Amino acid sequence: MFDEGIVPGGHNVMEQMMNLDLKRAYDYVNGLLDKNIPITVDFLKQLSALVMRNTGSSYTTALGSFDSSAGDLRLVNVSAGRGGKSYLSYQKVPQRLEDFCTWLNDERKKTFTDDAEVYALSFEAHYRLAAIHPWVDGNGRTSRLLMNMIQMEKGLLPSILKKENKARYIEALAKSQDSEDSTMFVDFMMKSMVEFINKSIDEFTA
Repeated sequence: MFDEGIVPGGHNVMEQMMNLDLKRAYDYVNGLLDKNIPITVDFLKQLSALVMRNTGSSYTTALGSFDSSAGDLRLVNVSAGRGGKSYLSYQKVPQRLEDFCTWLNDERKKTFTDDAEVYALSFEAHYRLAAIHPWVDGNGRTSRLLMNMIQMEKGLLPSILKKENKARYIEALAKSQDSEDSTMFVDFMMKSMVEFINKSIDEFTA
């Protein structure tokens, strides 16, 4: 799909649009990898807008309107499903995003001694952005896009979330968010990446 822009069969229209939006977002990021641009709130909103271009919606609240297809930050409080964890209050999102960008830009300037440190940073960035949950939808996709951008700008193989690992991925992320400790999520992502690399090597040398 990423090579030819064709979505495999078996997907409904919404899923097809979602995948095509994601492809455009990755194409955009690929064009920035050698520019070492700073991560800003506006840049994150732009990534979200690309991810949600054809599947986002407009919302009207007592505080005003916002459009998820334009990358607008949410003006409502949200939770993870019915009876699930409540995310950060929408009033706190802008400042938390500013703090996140400052932290991430400082981390990206550091000298990395090995690839594992880059992967660990990318997984931590994914966790932190998803925990802030700046948008009403597309938080996971945008967080993974940013994660892959960090990996690819350092010349590393991007992490791929396999369908068979999706349930464990969601569980690890949820448990880390519940405990406000990224360790479980970062460890899961690291192990999954090692398994993927080893499998790729085995298939290449077979």
